[in-house]
Amino acid sequence: MDPIFLHMVQEAEDAERQNQLRLERRIFRDEQNAFELPEREFRKCFRLSRQLVQDLIRDLTPHMDAGIRATRVPIHIRILGALRFFAQGSYQKAGGNEMHVALSQPAFSRALSEVCLALEAISHRWIKFPLNEAEKQEKKKSLWPRVIGCIDGTHIAIVAPRENEHLYFNRKQYHSKNVQLICDANLVILNVKSNYGGATHDAFIWRNSNIKAHLEQMYNHGDHNSWLLGDSGYPQEPWLMTPIQGVPRDTPEGRYTAALTSTRNCVERCIGVLKNRFRCLLKDRVLHYDPFKAGQIINAVSVLHNMCVRANLAIEYDEEEQRNDEDVPDVDAAVIARNVLVQGQARRANIIQLYFQNI
Repeated sequence: MDPIFLHMVQEAEDAERQNQLRLERRIFRDEQNAFELPEREFRKCFRLSRQLVQDLIRDLTPHMDAGIRATRVPIHIRILGALRFFAQGSYQKAGGNEMHVALSQPAFSRALSEVCLALEAISHRWIKFPLNEAEKQEKKKSLWPRVIGCIDGTHIAIVAPRENEHLYFNRKQYHSKNVQLICDANLVILNVKSNYGGATHDAFIWRNSNIKAHLEQMYNHGDHNSWLLGDSGYPQEPWLMTPIQGVPRDTPEGRYTAALTSTRNCVERCIGVLKNRFRCLLKDRVLHYDPFKAGQIINAVSVLHNMCVRANLAIEYDEEEQRNDEDVPDVDAAVIARNVLVQGQARRANIIQLYFQNI
């Protein structure tokens, strides 16, 4: 028989099988209703409660394409598919073929991108850094004196990118994005910066962040009573308090450092909750995407994290120790950095005098 004819027959049979698979997947998907799951099972699968997911569908729908084809994947299925991936962190094919979110790999990939963009569109409603005085005072009520948030960095594993691979190879010998997070005492994320590779130091990310620029501007305009707490990987600044290394615990400086370390533990707990609720961020799962798409996923789950925290959805998790590199100062900024450091040390000494001298 003519080989060309055999090849055409084979292609026709393959196409028929693909069509049959699509039909079976659609029938299976349409017959399932994830919202009929018990609440506990629903949250196990999607991390959000049924009510939160229904609210999320309502909020994201205006930012998603409803489609015009009869075979289009419903918006709620696309959202559930993305949520299942965020929760599980497995490959798209496995996530897409699961019960209640049966999708082909291409459909799942499109859905994930669309949901990430939709979450980005509503992120301003869920991730807010306190900018005005009333917002700052609200944050200061629940933290150490005059603190509006705590800052830390965490590495999110990604596959080695094709371009600028060296920028993503971190000190722990794997490829990652170094993500800067700021949170409050309730583990609500106030700011997330996910556009740097794992080879970038925490302090460099901080120096180039809009939050640093904002706090510096506010300080220069007379606000000397608002600051963040960071670990020793960050520079001491008037608006960023850091610990003092090697001081006895029973001294004012030691009491200051102990109080700071205890208070900023909230950001380490926030990172632990975020990664264990949305396991796509865990190191052993690895985001199989380019750095830009990985950043979109990180931003998306940060929005979902805040939704869960504000709804008081508890989760059991294993806390991971978060460590940061000591910063290597940027030579070009040495003079400015030294002036800021002197101001920061003076501000820190004043705090110690006010709050820790006579304890």
